[in-house]
Order: sequence, then C-alpha cells, then structure tokens
Amino acid sequence: MTDAIKKALERGRRYRFILLREAGGTYSLAEAAKLLQCSEQAVCERIDKLTLIGMEQNGAIVIPRIQFDDSGRELAGLREIFRVMLVKSPWTRLDWLLAPEPRLSNQIPIDLIRRGDDLEDVAAAAELLGFQGAS
Repeated sequence: MTDAIKKALERGRRYRFILLREAGGTYSLAEAAKLLQCSEQAVCERIDKLTLIGMEQNGAIVIPRIQFDDSGRELAGLREIFRVMLVKSPWTRLDWLLAPEPRLSNQIPIDLIRRGDDLEDVAAAAELLGFQGAS
C-alpha cells in the first residue's frame, strides 16, 4: 500500500470520527431498538431499507444519535426524507444532514428537520443529493 493511499485512508477515518462526533455520538443496535420500541432485527431492516442511518464501526452496528430528539424519539419527517434519497451510503447521508445545503439557502438540513421547517423543501433537496450539474 502506498503512502498516498495510507494517508487517504487515515483522512477518511478521521472524517468519519468527526461526523459521528457532530452527530452527537451513536447508539448501539440494542439502544436504538429500545428507543424505537422494536427488535434489533427490525432496526437492521430499517437500515437495510435506508429509512435509518446505521453503519459498521469497529465490528458493531452503530446508529447516529442525530436521528433522535433529546428525549430519544425519532425525528418526525426524517424517515420520509430518507425514502427519497437516491444515495445509499450512510456516511454520505449523514454528511448531507450536517452540512450547509445550497438548495436550502445554505441552511443545515438537520436543523430544519428538528424544527419541522420546510420539510417539503428539505425532501426536494434530499432527492437531488448526488446529482451533478447546474442548479
């Protein structure tokens, strides 16, 4: 493995760490199942169906906390927004939630979702995630 590849892999690892920190950390599969009042298998099915972000981290599945409010309830409207996203990568989806979105006047999508503001506009922007070209 070349030094350039090693450096790129390390940058990716650091960025994933930053994303999870910005997402408020993570829940384990068992913790998410308890919050969602379902089985761990049902949580995995939601991840597979792309209606919940989950990813492997150190051999375990983790669920970013940002998908839940302060009392542990799943954010209203988030599942519908995930359904229209064509991008499948959980890291790309998480990054999009946390970054200023030009199609939303550079507002951060998760902030709008948390407030329940402009969910139709957020969904429209989410649907275009990954498309290239003039906007």
